[in-house]
Amino acid sequence: VIRLNPIKDDSDSEHAVRTALARGYEHLYITGALGGRIDHELVNLRLAYLFPGKVILVSGRNRIRALLPGTYELSAKNHGFISFFAVYPAVISLNGFVWDLDHRTIRFEDLYGLSNRISKEKGIVTVHEGTVLMIRSED
Repeated sequence: VIRLNPIKDDSDSEHAVRTALARGYEHLYITGALGGRIDHELVNLRLAYLFPGKVILVSGRNRIRALLPGTYELSAKNHGFISFFAVYPAVISLNGFVWDLDHRTIRFEDLYGLSNRISKEKGIVTVHEGTVLMIRSED
């Protein structure tokens, strides 16, 4: 147990993430980070975005992580709705989804990335540029 002084320049979650990564952990599955105080939830979402591939937020109905450039194969099983958002412009393609995309730029203000679904056995996400926050949710 690490007891932190409440007067500090980072959140408890950020401190925990940075400490775990400094200790050599590569993947952090964080529970209890969603559904409470909205300001802390927003910070936790930002941590997932700032540490893509390392921080995964998990709740009973959601799994949230950031994707760096590359191609990702997703199973249609579990977490039927999939949403994609970006803080800074990112370019993505979606194949095997109800709403496929081809080299589409998404920006912070774009909301159309909400509530997509995989329409085949597997969905393929390609991030061509930038970082994309992916939220897989059960209804």
